[in-house]
Amino acid sequence: DKNGYSALMWAVYQGHLDLAKYLISQGISPTQQDSIDEILLMKAVQSGKIDMIQYCLGLGYDLNTQNAWGQSPLLLA
Repeated sequence: DKNGYSALMWAVYQGHLDLAKYLISQGISPTQQDSIDEILLMKAVQSGKIDMIQYCLGLGYDLNTQNAWGQSPLLLA
């Protein structure tokens, strides 16, 4: 969309874990960022879904990664 959200980002943000896993299994890159440099882990934190956060943590994201405003996943939590 206009904010750079892919189907995978929307699935993560909305807390649809099975869909996120499926999209990644089909080759969608989990390393993508939106227009403000937010990664999937940040979207998971914003969703508030613990299972999604745990899944994204398992993807190996750096917890110190910052978006365009200098916010990390830890700060967003």
